[in-house]
Amino acid sequence: SAAAPGGSARADAATAMQQAWSLYATGQLQPAEALCRSMLRERADDPGAMSLLGIMMAQSGRVQEAAALLGQVAALTPQDASAHNNHGNALRSLGRYGKALSCYDRTVPLLPVSVDAHYNRGVTLHDLRRHPEALASYDQAVALKPDHASAWNNRGATLRELRRTEEALESYERAIAVRPDYAEAHGNRGVALQELGRLEEALAS
Repeated sequence: SAAAPGGSARADAATAMQQAWSLYATGQLQPAEALCRSMLRERADDPGAMSLLGIMMAQSGRVQEAAALLGQVAALTPQDASAHNNHGNALRSLGRYGKALSCYDRTVPLLPVSVDAHYNRGVTLHDLRRHPEALASYDQAVALKPDHASAWNNRGATLRELRRTEEALESYERAIAVRPDYAEAHGNRGVALQELGRLEEALAS
């Protein structure tokens, strides 16, 4: 029947996509990219191949191309939270914070339990100096993942911008509890202690 070839093609595409992700996961980026491009020659609007290719482009410094490609993926798959999140990441790398925020604002309602979406939204709001909103996003991230050291550290930085230094110190200490070798959090803790006049503790930090 006519249905079999289509089913076979879909199975082949799914296998190729699994192979591409496996190559990517093991650091074999050139073969993974070649496989994605091969898939796109077969089907130019394959969102899986486009997405992985865009992620690899971004990681290899071709961020402008990555943002364009990942934007196409988000347009093709408007209900896919990861598509909007990936597009936002590329835009944020380009310093296009307002557009990146719009992507994360689309991601969060689609996948409210996405730690990455809340965290990325917090980082971008911090970049935009919208600190109260950034704090709310970091609160969501650490509520979902209490061992997210970077979110605790960034939450501390946001609280410090809001002149809530005692609370900032608590956040830095949470970050260090999760990751004892977190140099940036130790440095931030030292600055917060200094601002609070706890100089001996600051010197030890």
